[in-house]
Amino acid sequence: MSKDANEVLHDESIAEALSELHRAALAATERPESFWAAQRNAVLARAGARRVSPWKPVWAWVAAAVLMAVISSLWLEMPRGMPAPDFAAGDDQELLYDVEQLINARLPLALDPAMMLADEIAAGVAKQNGR
Repeated sequence: MSKDANEVLHDESIAEALSELHRAALAATERPESFWAAQRNAVLARAGARRVSPWKPVWAWVAAAVLMAVISSLWLEMPRGMPAPDFAAGDDQELLYDVEQLINARLPLALDPAMMLADEIAAGVAKQNGR
């Protein structure tokens, strides 16, 4: 004779056994405070935990404040970028002067053969255009 799921759930002997198991589990977890204190001390002893000094958080805040002061002072003294050129002061004129100096500069001796060749080509082109 087999029972279906509803009959098993409503069986009074099973419900009573589950209730007794629940009470036994609760009773097993109920311990006096002295047990929990001993348990806590044993765990802390095994972990090698030490009492935290009340000054450690203060030093952490002091270190953070000093670090923020150093960072802010460095940030305030950083240059904000290159200033915009003052065109009225002659920056363009100086640039044009530098370009002119580079154009009129004497080339190195190693480039003399190339310049002679360029002069001959320019003369040939001028001769062809003159015809």
